[in-house]
Amino acid sequence: QHIAGVERDDDDTGFDRGRHRETSGAETFRQTPVLPSRALGIDKKAEEIRRLVVQFVTLGVSKVRITGGEPLVRPDILDIARYAVKLGFMVVFGTNGMLIDDRMAKTLVEIGVMGVGISIDSLDPAKHNAFRGVPGAWEAAVAGIEASRRNGLQFQIHFSAQPMNYQELPAVIDWAHRLGARVLNVFFMVCTGRGEELTDITPAQYEEVLGYLVTC
Repeated sequence: QHIAGVERDDDDTGFDRGRHRETSGAETFRQTPVLPSRALGIDKKAEEIRRLVVQFVTLGVSKVRITGGEPLVRPDILDIARYAVKLGFMVVFGTNGMLIDDRMAKTLVEIGVMGVGISIDSLDPAKHNAFRGVPGAWEAAVAGIEASRRNGLQFQIHFSAQPMNYQELPAVIDWAHRLGARVLNVFFMVCTGRGEELTDITPAQYEEVLGYLVTC
């Protein structure tokens, strides 16, 4: 459930809380994956979001995933994350990684953010950039991964299986492992809403992807 750019998450994030504690002392696209500013919560005041986060406490929620769109474009998003951490939530970000540099990674660690999930659509920079509609998106995302790794910010790789990339999955699995990703999350496209013009993989391709996951 998305509320003002913050998503309740009652599922296992795959991040290691203990290890992170030891170290802590849009989407920016032009194409279909873009969400309007309203979905990012930019029209919501920070105080309203804080009240909603407090309500999560009464519901017994333990983890909060901050997503978008691209959450890091919101000017007060770090204050919101800091507030959620102060209330005892495990806080993670879903991001395209393009705005994560050394300074941002260090800040997220200092705040107590548990980790980030960074979306990679292909190991071919041209494919990733074409899908994102932003030249240099792949290079910036990989730079964000490297900055996270250098600064002790745990990271996951998020990969959505599509006709143009599903056969890359074995290579993506190896790549994520070499990078030191905490988890590789594989998603299947849901071609609705702003993504309704995208093409889903076929049933046979679904089976192929699942086979990769079973045998990897």
